[in-house]
Amino acid sequence: MDFLKRHKKAFISGLVGISLIAILLTVGNRYAPSFMEKSFGFVVTPVQSMFTAIGDWTSQRIDFFVHMGELSAENVRLQAQNDIYSAEISRLKLMDQENARLSALLDIDRKYGDYPTMGAKIIAKDVGNWYNTFTIDKGSKDGLAKNMVVLTSGGLCGRISEVWYSSATVVAMIDDRSSISAQGSRTGDTGIVRGDASLQMEGKCRMDLISMDADFMEGDEIVTSQISSIYPPGIAIGTILSLTPGTNGTQSAIIKPTADFRHMSNVLVITELFEHNIQSTSEVLQATAKKYSALKTSHADVIAHRARANSGFVVNRGEKHGVAVGDAVLAIGGLAGAVTEVGFDYAIVTSFMDASVSIGVCNQDGAPGILRFNEALMAEGRGVLEFLSNDARMQLDDEIVTSNMAGSLYPAGVTVGYISEIQSLEGGGQRVLVRVAVDFENAASVLMVARDVEE
Repeated sequence: MDFLKRHKKAFISGLVGISLIAILLTVGNRYAPSFMEKSFGFVVTPVQSMFTAIGDWTSQRIDFFVHMGELSAENVRLQAQNDIYSAEISRLKLMDQENARLSALLDIDRKYGDYPTMGAKIIAKDVGNWYNTFTIDKGSKDGLAKNMVVLTSGGLCGRISEVWYSSATVVAMIDDRSSISAQGSRTGDTGIVRGDASLQMEGKCRMDLISMDADFMEGDEIVTSQISSIYPPGIAIGTILSLTPGTNGTQSAIIKPTADFRHMSNVLVITELFEHNIQSTSEVLQATAKKYSALKTSHADVIAHRARANSGFVVNRGEKHGVAVGDAVLAIGGLAGAVTEVGFDYAIVTSFMDASVSIGVCNQDGAPGILRFNEALMAEGRGVLEFLSNDARMQLDDEIVTSNMAGSLYPAGVTVGYISEIQSLEGGGQRVLVRVAVDFENAASVLMVARDVEE
């Protein structure tokens, strides 16, 4: 310490000198640092970097705490904005889905443009995932009525079952209360499409009473038939998923509807009732009922035809109406046949032209005879008349009616047909052909003859 005090001036002068020399050496335009600069930087630079990093970190922490409130508010604002955007995206997706459904409904409206329609919105439905019954926002004030047909994107939806002033209930075709006369668009073979409780949860339905002769296959399109009292013909119902052999010469099919009964919001109502198609037939049928007023009859609608021409049909009355196997059935013109199978709410009627049966008849003079059929004649709607008396008088258009020989199956005195042709045979004798009176293929309403039929 004494040394430094004694030589203080000299030490300071030396430092100043060294500093001046260093300044002089580093002044000027140079492309490379000097040895002293390198040495000085080697010592100073790490220290500067450390203090700079500490300063930056401290500055950031101070800045964070100073602006923490602002950042929290900004985060809340951004989260709210994100929620708004998410909700908007969801809304736009729903709008896209709704537009797609409305576009499909518009296509259906154009496809069935021959029918007057009215759009309606679904405002309520039964508990569950499927729209088997639901309520729409149109009612009697809008001109809607019971049994009007309802369409949705894809095709048939169902029918209106109840109507109020400003709303209505729709029963979809997958509901187990639904029954629709249907046919294949490719072959014309018929059957009954029904709702089924076991299939309803899958959005499917069943087609029953299909003849074993029907030329159906998987993928065939099924549409409403022309003999329904409620549904217009040609409305798409669905496609066949599978076929299963049944009993009594029939088979059944599982149908996948064209309509999506899980996602529905809007429907189209055909504002025309098609019951008048059957009603006009029923009015004509009243003349037949009056003609046979001695018989106790009840009205029934034909809901399907059997596959073979003139072989019979299915009607919408069954056990719950008191119908029984063996009951005779009349149609416009006269005798149609007899009930051969009965379900709870339907019955199968077999034509009296069945080739395995001969029927006792007589002409207008009372001459007894037997009317026989075969497959070819049944397809033509004709039979061969064999008189039991050789002196029976015959002429064209003579009426042929059931006789007491018809047995207990058919009542006596019912028109069967008219003589349409008398052929002379080479070996002598004649062949008499009878044209049956009933038009089986276009029959829409019939009279069920029975002792105990509930109305």
